[in-house]
Amino acid sequence: MEKLKAMLQKMGERLGGIGNNLGDVAEDFFYDGLNTKKRLGKIHFDDVTRNVHVKKGEYDIVLYNKDSVGVVEVKHKLHPDDIKKFAQVTIPLFKKELPQYAHLKTYGAVAGLSVPKDSRELAEKLGLFVLTQSGDSLKTVNTAEFAPKVV
Repeated sequence: MEKLKAMLQKMGERLGGIGNNLGDVAEDFFYDGLNTKKRLGKIHFDDVTRNVHVKKGEYDIVLYNKDSVGVVEVKHKLHPDDIKKFAQVTIPLFKKELPQYAHLKTYGAVAGLSVPKDSRELAEKLGLFVLTQSGDSLKTVNTAEFAPKVV
């Protein structure tokens, strides 16, 4: 029985490691693309930072210019629950956790190597940019009618 427990624990650790690695791959991809492009839709940014740490966690990627900030949540595969949490909890906390940006317009974006249609539709409905892979670069996949929400 102890041998089985140890084996299951080791398997759990390996699976967790795979999940972390997939997340790292996604974050690297989107950071590199955004650092090169420095845009969310038609909004240009001057600087891009990753892994911005705060008391309750971190923001995956943050883009800045003189009057706006873009906050990007990166997932390997975008799920509706992650999108809801980001829009309803994470984005509203951003200006509280980083008050030096409270005077800036704040845009939210979700990025995923895999973006199911229901996730894209939900993110758009919540006013978030949606980023995904496109060949060796990324593209914004919002519809032509999309208008980003300004916080």
